[in-house]
Amino acid sequence: MNRTTRYAIAAALTTTLMGSSAMAADLGGNCCADLEERIAELEATTVRKGNRKVSLAISGFVSHNIVWWDDGTQSDVYIADGGNYGSRWRFRGEAKINPLLTAGFLYEFQNNNNGVQGLNQLNGGDDLGFTSAAGGVTVLRDSTVYLRHAQLGLVKIGHGSTATDNLVLIDLGGMAGGSTSDVSLYNGGFILRSNAGLLGNFPTTNWAQATRGHESWDTTRRNHVLYETPTLQGFTLQAAVAEDNYWDIALRYAGEFNGVRIVFGIGYQEDSEFNAAPAPAGAGTAGLL
Repeated sequence: MNRTTRYAIAAALTTTLMGSSAMAADLGGNCCADLEERIAELEATTVRKGNRKVSLAISGFVSHNIVWWDDGTQSDVYIADGGNYGSRWRFRGEAKINPLLTAGFLYEFQNNNNGVQGLNQLNGGDDLGFTSAAGGVTVLRDSTVYLRHAQLGLVKIGHGSTATDNLVLIDLGGMAGGSTSDVSLYNGGFILRSNAGLLGNFPTTNWAQATRGHESWDTTRRNHVLYETPTLQGFTLQAAVAEDNYWDIALRYAGEFNGVRIVFGIGYQEDSEFNAAPAPAGAGTAGLL
């Protein structure tokens, strides 16, 4: 007995149990087409997560780093979390409203129990209760809801990435898990030594402060509203507005020519923070991705 026959028998038995009047109403004069439709619907429902209208995917990964460092005077090995990727888990839900319109949400959490961004020569994170500059607690990275229209684009609202976030992390080499253009994400907390090899001279400067001052090379996540165009010839345009007088815009491209993949992004942001003066150099710390 093949698969279609088994389903056909099951559907026929179900119809019989509903009574003769239901059989007449449901099957009518086109019984085979009706049965095939029921079979297809049953199969589609079986393979999907959630129910017929809403799908839910749970995913994540665990990330730990073994970090060897040598500053010319000292060297050591640390075990740490974070960098480009701290341990994360996420819940993503999606529901199709009609053939063109889809609604969804994303909740993503991250834990940097011993964040590599904040380690330095004076502290490897072994002290009881130590938390790094990257944060030693679970943080909510993304909490957004969105509507995506196949022809009109996407609108997203909540806490998460704005248009220019992750532009600095565009990578086709597969090295994002172990390296990044934003070098402070891995060694930002390490203190620069003086020419005499002294550590901790006043004012103390670490790699994060030396390479980017009080500003991160990447855009931090924040509460925002974002619009994204449909992809056209490989190009996608995003624009977002966020609290604290912030807005940004970014253009991304992904394509392939004769087997050569090309990806790039460019963006611009304004962050006036209620027109407050910028923080003094050295006041910032390495940010979370």
